[in-house]
Amino acid sequence: MTNNTLSPVEITQKVLGLLTTRKDICEKLAEKKDGSLSKKLEDALQQSDRFIKQLMNELSNYGDAVSSEIDRDSEYQAQWKRELEKMNNSEPQPLEKTFDELEKSLQNAYKDILENKDNLPESLKNILEKQLHEME
Repeated sequence: MTNNTLSPVEITQKVLGLLTTRKDICEKLAEKKDGSLSKKLEDALQQSDRFIKQLMNELSNYGDAVSSEIDRDSEYQAQWKRELEKMNNSEPQPLEKTFDELEKSLQNAYKDILENKDNLPESLKNILEKQLHEME
């Protein structure tokens, strides 16, 4: 399913899924106690919480169209699952490199969604553009 066939509700929920995965990533990487990465992880967690709150406010505008399930099936999530498997199999690359690659993947997911911004409500487009800018 491409982004241009998704409704604004589905797109909002898709981004919520991305951010929820980002929080999971930060929490999992924080367990590894890599001091050099802890500030980045803390900042990303706080940023994700802020972004989720903004999107939940946007989602409340859609009323009954909201689904109870959040789509967590994307390239970003697949990449995280691969990295998690590597970590669990003692084949990890440096944690900071893993985190930076995942952040780049998240930014790419946002860019893909914004490629079809003409189909997005102005309020959602503004939120996503602002969030992407803050991540870069």
